[in-house]
Amino acid sequence: MFCDRPVQKFKHWASCLTWGICMKKYANAFLLVALLVGCKAEVETKITFSEILSGVTKTTFGDIYVEITACGDHEDTRNPSEALLQAKLKIPSIFEGAKYVECFNKKHDTFAHFKIPISIDGNNNEKLESDNAITLLSEKNIMYVAVPLTLAKRINEAKNDPEGGGLTDISIQININNDTKDGIIFKAFSSYIDGRPYVFTTLCAHPNDPFVVRISNVSVDEALAEGRSVVMAIVDGNKCS
Repeated sequence: MFCDRPVQKFKHWASCLTWGICMKKYANAFLLVALLVGCKAEVETKITFSEILSGVTKTTFGDIYVEITACGDHEDTRNPSEALLQAKLKIPSIFEGAKYVECFNKKHDTFAHFKIPISIDGNNNEKLESDNAITLLSEKNIMYVAVPLTLAKRINEAKNDPEGGGLTDISIQININNDTKDGIIFKAFSSYIDGRPYVFTTLCAHPNDPFVVRISNVSVDEALAEGRSVVMAIVDGNKCS
């Protein structure tokens, strides 16, 4: 049933020329809603241990992959789908400086790919260098994922918006490389490293041995709610082989 008020529903149906026209009208409306309902988004970026340890501050670029229903229009695939058009509109309004890259299919899923600014911040001045970018914050050999208040507000609004451009569920993946000459001991907080779960676990990062950190949903939610979440703490002065 499309409406829980029978009299008004009857009058609306009576105003249509045929049952088929009305069904087509409502079907198209529901299709549009289905295309715009948000799904999941994956943010990927990278950092090196030398950047964490040296306190460098700079802006780089990461990737965000937003799950959508289709790249091409269902009537003519040469034209962009409504979902893709919506993502192109919404993502730059949430992530300042976002640039569309491509739309592609991977297995049974479809993604819109954007480049977004990522801030690497090692100033230790208790103020984020960027007000609009996801930040890899380094303070006293501790690395956090930080989300500025203004950006967190836009993300949370999008998560609660049925036309939020695919931000109902956000994951953050950080590709880390130990580009120093020594094995570095660090404590991993709530995260998956190369696909394995760790909670406050001591690990060794071998020289020139990159690994992937996917922070947990709890950590993402903490960063959005509290401004930052700990990813790892480097054990200063200790080496591993």
